Amino acid sequence: MTGASAPSCTTAGNPGSPPLITRAPGNGLAASSDTPLLRQGEDGRTLIIRGRTRPPATRPSGVCTGRAVSAGGNMIGRKTGLAIFVLLLFAGGLFAVHAIRSTDTAAPYDGAGAVGALLILDHGKVTTRPPFCTASVVHSPAGNLLLTAAHCLGRVPVSVMAFVPDYQGGKGPFRYGLWRVTRQTFPAHWFPDGNIRRDFAFLTVRGDVQAKAGAETLGTSSPAPASVQVIGYTLDGHPVTCTESPTTIVAAGQRQLKFTCKGYVSTASGAPFLVNVSAKTGNGTVVGVVGGYQQGGDSPSISYSTEFGATIKTVYNALTRKG
Repeated sequence: MTGASAPSCTTAGNPGSPPLITRAPGNGLAASSDTPLLRQGEDGRTLIIRGRTRPPATRPSGVCTGRAVSAGGNMIGRKTGLAIFVLLLFAGGLFAVHAIRSTDTAAPYDGAGAVGALLILDHGKVTTRPPFCTASVVHSPAGNLLLTAAHCLGRVPVSVMAFVPDYQGGKGPFRYGLWRVTRQTFPAHWFPDGNIRRDFAFLTVRGDVQAKAGAETLGTSSPAPASVQVIGYTLDGHPVTCTESPTTIVAAGQRQLKFTCKGYVSTASGAPFLVNVSAKTGNGTVVGVVGGYQQGGDSPSISYSTEFGATIKTVYNALTRKG
């Protein structure tokens, strides 16, 4: 899905102000043209790494299909058709009731520290302001790498951004500490308009957060997992969790995971989709983050994730090689 590798080069100065992209109702994203991978640090320098792509469509396809049932032209055929129609209505009603009742609600979570909140600092301190997104620690040689959704970033300066593992509200002290963000790395073609096929980003923090809080393993979403656990933050600054079987849709020409469970709002953007979660450590393998189609979902009951495959592995490998 990525183009041929381009030579790395560094340009000085601020890369410009990307558009504010938030998780909002009815705000699907359209992709843009030839934007390279951008890595922005506190000094405002932008490293251009790779890539060209074509703009995708954002309207999902293949979500559902249906066929009409027609009756014959005689009275028996019409009666039979009517009976079938009534039975279908009845069965459909039962299915709809079951679907509504089977939609779980996310429960409060107080578990492993690898998942945490992204916060905006005020003069270097945590305030009562709610988190702006969710992130998780992913394994890296330096122990300083986080994963979140790209649409979470772009307006919050790196210099005032912090990560608190297992944040449970309040101003501290924090069980696993507070970690200042020093760098943000986006995949190729995320800017300038947001590309739902690449709605993920990595953050680098100052210090080895992995040694304190643990870490998730980066995985892929193909084949689609049988079950995922999603841990994300609410507007009151506390994490919630839900475990369900995801389904899939196709948007922008690429498969997206669809997760149905109530209770995930804008602050859950970037929340990891976890599989193979250890009962002992609470950590697992992350195969997606809340983001992608509809910036992660325009309803608290439905969340999406872009597909994790070769593209995210390429960015991750480039980062971890550099430590």
